[in-house]
Amino acid sequence: MEMPTGQPGRTAPWAKALGAVLLALLGVLVAFFVVGGSGEADRKQEAFESTREKARRFADDVTARRLTPPIARSDLQKAMDAAVGKQYGQLLSAASTDSGTRVVAAFSQMYRRSAPRLGPAEVMTRRCFTIDFDAGGGSPRITAHGADVSCTERAEQIG
Repeated sequence: MEMPTGQPGRTAPWAKALGAVLLALLGVLVAFFVVGGSGEADRKQEAFESTREKARRFADDVTARRLTPPIARSDLQKAMDAAVGKQYGQLLSAASTDSGTRVVAAFSQMYRRSAPRLGPAEVMTRRCFTIDFDAGGGSPRITAHGADVSCTERAEQIG
């Protein structure tokens, strides 16, 4: 059944209105994904940076325990569990060096995705750190690695 257009060869007014509504909805959806995507990127960056605070808490806990290098792995694990918990910190490697103890650890943080399309609404970001504890009792040196650095490979490099 054909709807009358009023004039032959012209688009019906209801079709124009429908097209305008669909175009407006498409614009709203695009804006939603653009705004949501930038907010998600900010939350991901904040989560990534909060891993630095976890690394600092771990280093401070080791220092507060007055552990002297070479530090036993079991003592480091206790400090890790106390400082950040098993869910958010993983001790990958601990090795004695000439100047103390070098630790490779991964710290994680959850963040919420804006519009989960296919997958979970909360995602975990993970960052690798190398922490050097000085035998002389100085402040620990914390080196944060980028997202492109594999913690497993970094741990294998130091032994």
